[in-house]
Amino acid sequence: MSELGEYQNKFEFMRLERDEGVLLVTLHNNEMPFQITGRALRDFADAWDLISRDMENRVVILTGTGDSYCDGIDFESFADVGNLTTALGWYQLTNLIVSRHMRNMASLELPVIAAVNGPNRVHPELSLLCDMVLATETAEFADRSHFPDFVPGDANQYILQELLGSIRAKHLLFTAGSISAADAKSLGLVNEILTPEELLPRAWELARAIAKSHPLTIRHTKNVLNRRLRRIIEEESAYSLAVEGIAAFGSLKADESS
Repeated sequence: MSELGEYQNKFEFMRLERDEGVLLVTLHNNEMPFQITGRALRDFADAWDLISRDMENRVVILTGTGDSYCDGIDFESFADVGNLTTALGWYQLTNLIVSRHMRNMASLELPVIAAVNGPNRVHPELSLLCDMVLATETAEFADRSHFPDFVPGDANQYILQELLGSIRAKHLLFTAGSISAADAKSLGLVNEILTPEELLPRAWELARAIAKSHPLTIRHTKNVLNRRLRRIIEEESAYSLAVEGIAAFGSLKADESS
């Protein structure tokens, strides 16, 4: 394993290890299964940017810890990034944090292989914005951090429509449903279903094969293939995040007056 320099230990929710140009990123919360926190969202954008700018990186493997990929969210921790009952706090969360995370992940100039070791029912971009998706049979895909409580507003709604088609995506979002690994494979969201023991070795096999190409060939291929997704996120995220804020403030005011 090679040294990563200043950012190797910068993010407390990411364990970073690199071997021959392949960067393994393991999401965790104190070595327990990963869930979204305010600090994790705040740091994601910087993490993707630093990983992308490191020319020693050629391919990224993104995986979770234990039997979960990303299946929880700690809303109380969002107080760490701002007071969400104020317009300024909402702006800090959405425009300076969530929007940057989505844009920087889509702009990451490296192929990303998701090794989905369990459910990803919160912030599904962490698997579905990746370039290859490997999953265990226990994996599920959903966006359960929004409707019915919040308007889907972090661009996942557009990513899901792009990948699933409009009718399937809207049904998934309005019902807070989920897609099993088997169904995700039949719908084209997952490339391969593997046992837990096979998952990471297969990800490493694919990553090492890609990493043999010239670094600029790898990076420019990724840029070419992600142009449409980057454009969708850039064009749509500001509007949807603003609408999510309007609805959230309306709900808060209604709760205060009841």
